[in-house]
Amino acid sequence: MVQDILAYIQLCHKIFIHHIFREGNRIADWVAKFGQSLHSTVISHVVPDRDLNSILCEDNLGRTLARRNV
Repeated sequence: MVQDILAYIQLCHKIFIHHIFREGNRIADWVAKFGQSLHSTVISHVVPDRDLNSILCEDNLGRTLARRNV
C-alpha cells in the first residue's frame, strides 16, 4: 500500500501532505474504527448512529478534542 501511495505521489505535479492528530479529525478516526469493527467487507446500507451525528455537528462548529499524552 505504501508503494502505491508513493507511486501516486510521483504522478502529481504538486502535493502537500500534512499530519493531523485524530483529535483534530475525529470523523476520519470514527470511520476508520467503524470500518475495522465490521465483519463483512460489503456495506449496502449503514444508518449513522448518534456518535457519528454528534461528531459531524461538533466538526461543523469547529470543535476538536484536546490532545492526550499517551
